This record gives sequence, structure tokens and C-alpha cells, in this order.
Amino acid sequence: MASVFLTNAPYGLKERYGKLASVGATLPCLGLLTLGAVLRKAGHRVRILDASALGLDQTEVLRKIKQFRPHIVGLTAVTPSADKAARLAKRIKAGLPHVPIVLGGPHVTAIPEKTLQAHAAFDYGVVGEGERTITELVEALAAGHIAPVDVPGVVYRKGGNLSMSPSRDAIKDLDSLPFPAWDLLEGFPQRYRPAIFKYKTLPSTHIVSARGCPGKCIFCDTSVFGSRVRFHSPEYVLGMIRHLTKNFKMKEVVFEDDQFLLKRERVAQICEGLIKAKRSISWSCSGRVNAVKDLGLLKLMKRAGCWLINYGIESGNQNILDFAKKGITLDQVAKAVSLTRKAGILSKGYFIFGLPYETEQTMKNTIR
Repeated sequence: MASVFLTNAPYGLKERYGKLASVGATLPCLGLLTLGAVLRKAGHRVRILDASALGLDQTEVLRKIKQFRPHIVGLTAVTPSADKAARLAKRIKAGLPHVPIVLGGPHVTAIPEKTLQAHAAFDYGVVGEGERTITELVEALAAGHIAPVDVPGVVYRKGGNLSMSPSRDAIKDLDSLPFPAWDLLEGFPQRYRPAIFKYKTLPSTHIVSARGCPGKCIFCDTSVFGSRVRFHSPEYVLGMIRHLTKNFKMKEVVFEDDQFLLKRERVAQICEGLIKAKRSISWSCSGRVNAVKDLGLLKLMKRAGCWLINYGIESGNQNILDFAKKGITLDQVAKAVSLTRKAGILSKGYFIFGLPYETEQTMKNTIR
């Protein structure tokens, strides 16, 4: 058994949102929670610290890590927080020189070698989905294997050089994963909330019911979960919601799937399960406008508690949408928003200014 400390680097609301800090999101890091759950299931001792949500500084994080006396420290980072994670890793390495530091998340997945080249304090990087990789890596490190060549999905240092183990296949059966370890999160759910425009009532949190996106949009990096969509079963999703409502008194969930509406029959089964269970829970999701075909499914979603659908509209100019390989038309945008309104559900649009060939006139098209 190994002791594993999982954390993010402090990255406060003011740093992320500036003047809009008071309405920004403080949501649990689902990556850390899932890794914590699989490591605990494998018999390891786990501590999860959400430094950003707790408002801790790096000195306080380091103190808590030392108190826990871990065998391994795992950090996660998106690109805006990568430098902060590197500074924290450097301080951990100075205070606990013999403890391996593992970095996971979207940033190291996108550029694994560059990340470890730039930041010497990271000993290992987990590339792609981390649940199986971190479990095998922890076991390898606990057994004294410094160069885990037999663990797929790892970038590591060997003899002063960087090496990459073979890539790891995506997890096919998502239902084999335990629920995220929300119980290991200090202050959950009271300390957490989505951004002000993404929740209707509190407590509210987010969940992921599918991984992957088949879209080809030029502005999106799908290197973590890939382009092949894998789904949790409706039964698993309903069980996760039941767990949240029963044990944490959750009143609302946000589905963070890239395309929740992709599989209509599955959406309908989830809705019917929520209705049958008489769960008084509100929820929202994201979807593509070309997945909206008629009023039927939207009305069922409304009955099941859906109050908001987030659509990736991106631009009001068809030429820009085509160049960006968005795969939608402006007519589909209008139809989806109109039908959503008729079903009694709010629409929210995501937009991008500055895509290739953007002009003042195309921005006016989007604003209009």
C-alpha cells in the first residue's frame, strides 16, 4: 500500500476571473476525484486537497503535504495553471526530495515531453486518461521501479533523457470506474458552485456521463479523451445522481459531457429514470445544435428537470463555421434555439471571436 497525495496548485478566483471573480466557478476537479477513487479502490491511502477552492497558498499546501507524509504526490494542471503547478512541484521537491512527483491533466497530455523538459521538478507525466495509468504507476513506484517502462501512458526521465512508454488504449467500460471520491473533498459541497450563469439552485455540482467527442473543430484539443465517444450507462448515471442527492443533498447537476445529446435513446432513458425516481433535481447540459431534431426529446428533458442547454454556436458567419469544421449551419442554430424555447428550456450560446478569417463584419454577424 502506498500513500498518495493528490492536489492542484493554488489558482484563485481573482487570477482566473479578474473583476468577475464573485460570479466565477469553484467546481471540484473531477480528474483528481476519479483518480482518488480508483487508488482507494486499489487499497492505497489517499488524500485529496483542492487548494484553489480552499483558498490556500503554496506554503500551506506544502505544509499539508508534509503532514500527510506521502510516498507519491500527484498534481494536475491545465495550461493556464501549468507554471503554478511547476512552482509548487519545485517547492515539494526541495522539501521532500525523495518523493516522486507525477503530473497529469490536459496540459501534459497535449505536450508531454515539452512539459517535463521545461520543468525539472516533474518526475513523471501521465498522458491521456489517468485512472489505469496512475494505479499501475503508483504500484510500480512503490515496488521501486524508477523507470516504469511497462506502464503505458507515461512520460518519464531516464538517464538524463526523456522517454515515453507506449500509449494506452482508452477505457472502454466506463461503468467499471467507481464514482468520484467526493467524500475525500474537504468542504464539499458547501465550498463549491458553478459559475453564476450555470446554476439555478444550490448545492450544485458537475458530473461527466460520457468521454470523447467526434467533432473535428479546429479550435479544440481532444487528446485527453479522444474522438471516440464512450458512455456511462443510464443506470450508472442515475446511480451517481442518487449518490449525490442522498449523501450530499445535491439539488442540481451540470452534465459536462461535450455532447450530451449525441445518443438520443440514452438521454431519454436517463430522463425517464429521473422522472420515475421522482427526484426533485434540476440539471443542465451541453449539446450540438444539429442533434436537436424535434420537440419530443426536449419536452421529456424539461419534465425530467432540465432547465438549460449550452450550445456551441461559435460564429454567426457560415464561412467561418465551415472553415472551423464545426459541422453545423446557421439554420440548425435557429431551429435548435427555437425548439428549445418552445420546450420551456433556456438556451445559452458559446461564441468565439478571432477564428481564422474573422473581420469586423463577421463579428457583427455573430453579435446580431
